[in-house]
Amino acid sequence: TQRGLNSLKDCPTRLDILWDALYQICTCLYDLYENDAVASVDQEFNQRSKFRLARGEGTMTRKDSVLMRQYMDEYQGKTIDIQAHIKSSESSPTSNKLLRIYFYYDSSLHKIIIGSCGRHLDNYTTQKIK
Repeated sequence: TQRGLNSLKDCPTRLDILWDALYQICTCLYDLYENDAVASVDQEFNQRSKFRLARGEGTMTRKDSVLMRQYMDEYQGKTIDIQAHIKSSESSPTSNKLLRIYFYYDSSLHKIIIGSCGRHLDNYTTQKIK
């Protein structure tokens, strides 16, 4: 999405980590989504990749409509939910190893649509830390 492209301007993640994650999305993750025999895409991806796939945000975040607005994006005139994300094991917000790539998988278009790269979007936990 345009938002996804714009997020790259402020993406603090080291380029080698970002490119590795994008490669994993284009190959491993895409293949898992396209394979009807895969029962749990997140579990399979987490076994195959050094990155982790989170299907969505926690219960408390989902209950907060203000927080949830940032997980909505638009692609070709359609509102999409980009809660699903790939993440690195790094959690320090100041680290250049921190990575979050938020996306939506559109099964009708057979596309993984990226809505944000780099920084952690606010959720219930990060909101309490600020």
